Amino acid sequence: MGMQLLSKPEMAEMVKCLSALCDQIIPFLSREHQQQVVQAVERAKQVTMAELNATIRQQQLQHLCHHTSSISLGCPSGAGQV
Repeated sequence: MGMQLLSKPEMAEMVKCLSALCDQIIPFLSREHQQQVVQAVERAKQVTMAELNATIRQQQLQHLCHHTSSISLGCPSGAGQV
């Protein structure tokens, strides 16, 4: 299954679910880890849709390049080893 670009309503629903999950898990973490999670969430709030979609496209391209480079070699895994 490939990654797809998310629409704003889909993204909003995902944010709501992930926020609820974080709210449930954070109290069980050590203080240090709580601070790290809160900082990561704050950084994530700064990411725009354009940045997120650009990252997804870049990952898709990297996956495609990796997949096509392994095909273009024309060798099964381990071929040529003694």
